[in-house]
Amino acid sequence: MIFRSDSAIGRGCQTRTMNRESKTSTGSGEGWWSREHALVLALFAATVLALYVCYLLARPFFPALTWALALAVVANPLYESIVHRIGRANLAAGLAVVIVVVTIDGTFRHLFYSLLFLA
Repeated sequence: MIFRSDSAIGRGCQTRTMNRESKTSTGSGEGWWSREHALVLALFAATVLALYVCYLLARPFFPALTWALALAVVANPLYESIVHRIGRANLAAGLAVVIVVVTIDGTFRHLFYSLLFLA
């Protein structure tokens, strides 16, 4: 790379060059396995291991989180309509939760009653 200062432009072609070899440590003879590269590799391995442990810890909760997301998507129009009618977001959230729980509970009670006593 060639750098020219403003004062050097007016006085002629005084330039100074800086090459890449002066900024890197290729002359040390260590090659790719320098201390910095080993540290980066060790930190990368530790990060991958930590992410895997986090995945193992979260894996049992994935089905519950999936059902929670599905219920939230399905119940959002109910919540929006309640907010539109009463205008209070916290009360609307509570009422929407109660309605969803009663609906799911009633459906499963009816299903189990039908399967156990009517079959």
